[in-house]
Amino acid sequence: GGGGGAGGGGGGGGCRGAARMAAAGACGGWAAPGLTDVRFRRDDPAGEALAYAANAPVWAVAHLCAAAYARREVRAGLLLAGLAGNHALSYALKRAVAAPRPRAHCEALGTCASFGMPSTHAQFAAFLAGHALLRARGRPGSALRLLEALALAALAAAVALSRVYLGYHTPGQVAAGGALGLALGALWAAAVERAGAAGWLRRLERSALGEALLLKDSEGAPPRTDARRPPRTGASGPLGTPELLAERHAVLLRGGPKAA
Repeated sequence: GGGGGAGGGGGGGGCRGAARMAAAGACGGWAAPGLTDVRFRRDDPAGEALAYAANAPVWAVAHLCAAAYARREVRAGLLLAGLAGNHALSYALKRAVAAPRPRAHCEALGTCASFGMPSTHAQFAAFLAGHALLRARGRPGSALRLLEALALAALAAAVALSRVYLGYHTPGQVAAGGALGLALGALWAAAVERAGAAGWLRRLERSALGEALLLKDSEGAPPRTDARRPPRTGASGPLGTPELLAERHAVLLRGGPKAA
């Protein structure tokens, strides 16, 4: 039968086969988007499953962006900022180290001209796992947080395995990306927690930017009150204080004072 692999396309060479046309530099510069272009052999179910696992960073970013927009949590936005920095660092290291990717299938995968140290996919997934593992320790509801962290760790392992199995990286490149991402994720989570404990996230929430973006820090400690001052019971308006208005409302609900 015809070509069953990702680089398939019959015996004639040239530009037959979608994967060949998608490979960078083939057929006049055609290329597939690098964001989700993970290739596998069509006769390999395990490779197909791992190709879907390798796309986990894309879906993670989509989920985090939606959650940050919907909930307006300061910490969710800072997690996205940390992931962006982690991603930029990975790309900078790739260009600095300039280590080639595995050559066995690089032509079919379209990776011959790109660098592979460290693995950006592995670093991204490990960052999420390291971030979640540090946040899970010693917090209320930590059992659920720990379960989430373990699930992210398992996903990071699947992503790392996929990059080696599918031929995109060497084991060393994946190990380097995983170790770096795990450390950076934990360090970023610790830095955000320190900023929260110091009150910086609360200040950001109450800043002009925070007010404009409707930001909130639900996990932060409640704002401190000055023990030397009595608690405020509400500002007085044209009809009295909120407490007095509530009392009048209760009287109206009861039908008002009875006439003598």
